[in-house]
Amino acid sequence: MGTPPAPAWATIFFVLYEDILLPKWTATIPFYLRFIDDGKDPEIAMEQFTQFKQEMNAWFGLEWTFTEPASTVNFMDLTISIVNGRIETTLFEKAQNLYLYIPPHSSHPKGVTTGLIMGQVLRIRRLCSKRADANEKIKQFASKLMT
Repeated sequence: MGTPPAPAWATIFFVLYEDILLPKWTATIPFYLRFIDDGKDPEIAMEQFTQFKQEMNAWFGLEWTFTEPASTVNFMDLTISIVNGRIETTLFEKAQNLYLYIPPHSSHPKGVTTGLIMGQVLRIRRLCSKRADANEKIKQFASKLMT
């Protein structure tokens, strides 16, 4: 979007439509999440999904990009999967992520670098539901710090 406050304006604008649209869908979509322009509904039949997309895109020319329903989805910084009836999560990072961390030789206090590393490791541990997956993500993070 062009101006810095544009995402907030679009969110406020679209909430007005959600207040009209979503009550019609509560029987079909009992659990709907949206953060700015990322939305998630874990369970919906394909024909209802098509109709929901059409209704979402019918509001003042706004056009949403939808991902077809699947057992795995990327939402915010998570990859959420349903495996054997259980929810599993892991860290999702976009391909465009540049991994621009503060260099350790910068003029920042030493605690900033330590806090960055500890914060990221704790974040990975919290977001990954499998220990082996978290360990792999931490190794990837460490390699990004070294480059």
